[in-house]
Amino acid sequence: ALESDLETITKIDSLLARSKWAYRYDGCVPVFQQRDSRLQINNARHPLIDEKKVVANDYALKPEQYCLMVSGPNMGGKTVTLKTIGLFVALSHAGFPVLAHEALFPWFESMWFDIGDHQSIEQNLSTFSSHMSKIATICEHAKDKTFLLLDEIGNGTDPNEGASLASAILEYLIAKKATIITSTHYEQVKAFGTSNPHTLVSSVEFDLEILKPTYRYLPGISGGSFAFSIAKDLSLDEKIIDRAIEFKESQMKESDKALERLEIEQKKVMQEKERFDQLIKDAHDLQKKAEAERQKWERKYEQLQAEYEQRIEEMLEEKREEARSIIKSMQSNAKVHEQIDSLHQINQLAPVQKEEKQAKEDFKVGDYVHISSLNSHGEIIEIRKKQATVLSNGMKMNVKLNTLSKIERPRPKPVPTKARVDKVSTRFPLELNLIGMRVEEGLQALDHYLDQAIVHKAISVRIIHGMGTGKLRAAIWNDLKKRSTVKSFQAGGPQEGGLGATIVNFK
Repeated sequence: ALESDLETITKIDSLLARSKWAYRYDGCVPVFQQRDSRLQINNARHPLIDEKKVVANDYALKPEQYCLMVSGPNMGGKTVTLKTIGLFVALSHAGFPVLAHEALFPWFESMWFDIGDHQSIEQNLSTFSSHMSKIATICEHAKDKTFLLLDEIGNGTDPNEGASLASAILEYLIAKKATIITSTHYEQVKAFGTSNPHTLVSSVEFDLEILKPTYRYLPGISGGSFAFSIAKDLSLDEKIIDRAIEFKESQMKESDKALERLEIEQKKVMQEKERFDQLIKDAHDLQKKAEAERQKWERKYEQLQAEYEQRIEEMLEEKREEARSIIKSMQSNAKVHEQIDSLHQINQLAPVQKEEKQAKEDFKVGDYVHISSLNSHGEIIEIRKKQATVLSNGMKMNVKLNTLSKIERPRPKPVPTKARVDKVSTRFPLELNLIGMRVEEGLQALDHYLDQAIVHKAISVRIIHGMGTGKLRAAIWNDLKKRSTVKSFQAGGPQEGGLGATIVNFK
């Protein structure tokens, strides 16, 4: 029982250790598929390289691509690329997470690796012999679910023969549909990979300006060895380098030269693409920042708007309270002049404005004007700064100039020579009391009453609606404006109910 418990705890401890390791280094759990040779690793990082210095890369093979060929200069990262992919394949098949954001692998039944120099004096094996011995075994056992890692295939012998042999070996293994990750310096092998539809030729980047590798993986671009540039950086005599270039150009075929030019153009295109992608990324970042800033100011505006509306409501409530106290005072006062003074006080309770508007017209004493705030009219009898005293319906009131507009003085109607035949029915009431009704009820009652007034040939009627919140009065005035039978209407005079009543005159 203790041995069983120890085995269980060991497995749990191993799983927890893998999980913590993957979480600590931003890794993931690999996914397997068995449909084709597709392989995908995004943001891969070798776990033995310092996390602050490691360069993350993406590696991929599409369906029907069996060989990933990596080229580039010495010390440029080709072997690290091979080791990273090989290590990830081995770890994933052993049930370990890998240091990548996403990893997808085919399921392999066997894995074979030929990497590094395995020459042996004891067994009388040179570098080339050691490689060929391993590759012979690999070719014998390779099949469609085999993973192969071959570093510098065909190296260690005559370059022409080694390159030809490497091309033939790769062609043989591709035909078996094994998945191959390989590296090479040979132009002939790179040319084979470029022309083979099942091979993806790639490279590791080398910065010619600083003569240093960047360790960035470039899919689809065949890289050069940059041996001359590296030798020059290591202080080799320039005469030797110039002569070496002459030897190379004399031995290169036109196809090799064209391939080299193509590689240079491919690299330029890739650099332009990366620059364009960076510009797009920067534009997206700016767009996100602008959107975040816009949303921030929208929230600020909504907050200020809510605070402003709340403040306005509080101020209006204060004005309503003042109006109620004034009306209460009016109801308790019996003298007419005191009621007039109270109406003047109500007139001063104008709505709060952000800024006071200037009067659009020049007024003088004697002008006949319309008072927009009271929908009334009268004659100016005195002007003081921005206020005027207007005589309207026998009542003096102080109003602001910006609420006035000049109108034509009404002319008295001539006295008819004949007595009017149609008379108002003595049974029809000349006033309608709507106090206590809601707006909808009041408008329905008003509509019926005005129709009856027209039928009974009334000339003028009084609508009593009270002061209240002013909603019923406003709704009644809006309704009266739309009626073609109404000639005019205005607030009642001091003896007619004041602002709590409306006088309607018919055509």
